[in-house]
Amino acid sequence: MARLQDFSSQLMTTTSEPVKMLSNVILGKPIFKEDPIGAGLNIVPADVYSAILTYLNLQTPAFPLRDARAMPHPKNAHVLPRAAVPIRHINHKGRDYSTFDMHHGNSSVHFRMQGVLKDSGHIETMWRYTINGILRTFIVLSVHHDLSQQDEKNDPYTPFPGFLVKVVYTRRSNDLSLIILEQDHFIGHVAYYIRPEGTFGIGRSTSVLVNSLHRNRE
Repeated sequence: MARLQDFSSQLMTTTSEPVKMLSNVILGKPIFKEDPIGAGLNIVPADVYSAILTYLNLQTPAFPLRDARAMPHPKNAHVLPRAAVPIRHINHKGRDYSTFDMHHGNSSVHFRMQGVLKDSGHIETMWRYTINGILRTFIVLSVHHDLSQQDEKNDPYTPFPGFLVKVVYTRRSNDLSLIILEQDHFIGHVAYYIRPEGTFGIGRSTSVLVNSLHRNRE
């Protein structure tokens, strides 16, 4: 491994394709052929990578993908690469969706997925993979934290469900509940505005979600 590392640059320019691929496997490097463009690849953060791997393997438990870090791999193993293309913006059904750091409003979404009937949150990051020849975008989304039972009693919108308004705790970057979903899970955007501590008698900063932009269309 040390010798391959020392001469990796030479291997990439002077060695046959099979040896290059073997070098990549031994060194734990992603094989860029998984992405047809082969450009803009970044190493996916370990926690996000594990979450995407779990998400995919729940879909096809009979043919699980292997963790790229679980070496050595058996022959003909299907391994999820550690590298993917990070993206910050997508368009889905004519609507723009962005990561939170790019556009707070476009990152606020309402979604439906198996195991979670309906919920809302912010898009934190997005990663694009080509898996089995299909280009897929995995969205890392932070789900809103609901009010405690005590604070929920102070939500003035609870008696008026027709307004489609809900009060939640404001997003905290150091306390995110992350899930993985895909763009087909989107229902639409959620308008929101942030209220300071003490609003409605709630001690923490809150966000008021106005979930009527999709007009009940899914």
